[in-house]
Amino acid sequence: MTNDEVIYKKIKLLRSHGIGSNKGLLLPGFNYRMPEINALMGIEQISSLESKVAKRIALAESYTRHLSDIANFVFFQKVLPRSIHAYQSYVIMLNNHVLRDRLLSYMINHSIESGFGTYAIHCLNYYAKKYKLSELDFPNSYYAFRCSLSLPLHCKIRSADIEFISGEIKSFLSRFKNECAE
Repeated sequence: MTNDEVIYKKIKLLRSHGIGSNKGLLLPGFNYRMPEINALMGIEQISSLESKVAKRIALAESYTRHLSDIANFVFFQKVLPRSIHAYQSYVIMLNNHVLRDRLLSYMINHSIESGFGTYAIHCLNYYAKKYKLSELDFPNSYYAFRCSLSLPLHCKIRSADIEFISGEIKSFLSRFKNECAE
């Protein structure tokens, strides 16, 4: 909602593909209208939201338990007091990007779905070029981009899967530690 008539008219135009009341295209716009079938699916999913979030929290806690003994290599997400984390994904932060990159390759080579945990927008080509940004402009975002790893997390993953994935991560880190010691 807005009480600014100019903003209201522009938003109304944008939402309607940029087409004005005379059906002429006044500016490039969007189509953010949701089809009824999507609304029905959303309503149905909301009815099970609390149980799905509770399941994801339990799964994330399982990852944290299984990986807690490698805390010298990995930092875990923290949940602030009086907050609920929905765990759209389970992201760990490794203590350096070489370790993250090698672990990511290891996971992919062992058919374990994983990927970058976060993206630093200022490092993505479009934004870097458009706004003339350097990786060093936002060092904390850059660090998170280079060192984070997203682990498989969905409502159908089993505790045994989390135990297996955690074991593979520990196995890799054990070998990595031995390589570094040599």
